[in-house]
Amino acid sequence: DPGLVWVGAGARLKDIYTTLWKEGCLFSGGGCSDVHIGGLAQGGGWGPISRMYGMTCDRLVAADLITAKGEHVRANIDGSGSLRALLWALRGGGGGNFGVVTNYCFRTLPWPGEYTDFLLTWCDEDFRINVPNLEQFVLHWFQTFPLKTPNRLTTFLRLSVVDSPKGARAVIGGRFLGDEDETKAVLAQFLAGQAHWSGEQWNPSPKRETIPESRSVDAAQWDAVGRRLASLPGYQPGPALIGEGF
Repeated sequence: DPGLVWVGAGARLKDIYTTLWKEGCLFSGGGCSDVHIGGLAQGGGWGPISRMYGMTCDRLVAADLITAKGEHVRANIDGSGSLRALLWALRGGGGGNFGVVTNYCFRTLPWPGEYTDFLLTWCDEDFRINVPNLEQFVLHWFQTFPLKTPNRLTTFLRLSVVDSPKGARAVIGGRFLGDEDETKAVLAQFLAGQAHWSGEQWNPSPKRETIPESRSVDAAQWDAVGRRLASLPGYQPGPALIGEGF
């Protein structure tokens, strides 16, 4: 079926991203390249294009699994009865509760254009010499970015409790479905009046022609592209040790 892709439960995000990007498609996966699709999809799956295309589970249309009775079944969103209900349960509420999923089927997202990943950092000094302060800055992000920015922009905000003179107190990172100039213009508009960042990083999407035919041809290049596609600069879903992360 055109527009659908079947993925094994143990597939890593970087391999899924790379395979689909080579074919001109995006994947609404997570932001950590080595995460496997099984746990991500059944747990919901926030990722770098979630505001535009939803979470990973929103793209799930079918799944093969072994039930607690040892039966092999296929749950399908277009099905009926208990199997259709089972698919809906797996879309973010699974977590291994309804059986062992062996394969997932997702609806793909054609995207012939480009995107830009970014990372902006603020240190304590930035908030001392600028107004508004850190508290007002955080409140602005909560009130503005989820509600008033284009859906093509997905962001995360990180705050550090470590008082390090050279460390980043606040970080805003994410992905914008557009080129670097447009990304900078959108962020400048919605951060207007806030303390200006002291550190910045802009990463354009990788060129599709740089992807080898398969991982067996050039594993190092395949993995390098996959990490760029499936990772966000500065994104750390759990606590980071001092000196880690940004």
